[in-house]
Amino acid sequence: MQKYRVLIPLAIVVLLSAWLAYTLRPSDEKRIAKNLNQVCLILSKAESENPALLAFKMFDFARFCAEQVSFDIEEAPIKGSYSNEQLISEASRYRAMCESLQLSIMDLETEVNDENQALVRGTLKVKLTAQGYSFDEMLPLQIQMRKIERAWKITRVAKVKIFSK
Repeated sequence: MQKYRVLIPLAIVVLLSAWLAYTLRPSDEKRIAKNLNQVCLILSKAESENPALLAFKMFDFARFCAEQVSFDIEEAPIKGSYSNEQLISEASRYRAMCESLQLSIMDLETEVNDENQALVRGTLKVKLTAQGYSFDEMLPLQIQMRKIERAWKITRVAKVKIFSK
């Protein structure tokens, strides 16, 4: 009888803990949105940024990208398919050319196709200054992501074509 007095409350606590962990866990859509916002923060650059932070930020950026990432954005200097190492190198080079760079992603619509693939549509706001030139643009993007080792990683970024009359 004494054993049951201990085991029953213990079993209730274990079941309650498991239920809370399951219900409070963020959904895939929230994880993807958080990852994309972190990518924007990592790639953004303030005018007074310490250059020593660049290496840390770029390696942090690499963990959000798959081994091979393809870009299909006409206006961007990066086009085609890149390995993770090439992407870090190119992103570092173009980021270094900017005096300031602000990226933010808005209006995300996430469609998780199966457990390991997702398609994200959103608008990327790009504001940069480089060599006296200012650029302030909104780009509609479509981002394909794949869950690799329990983490959502970017596999393809393309500009969405908007048709007008």
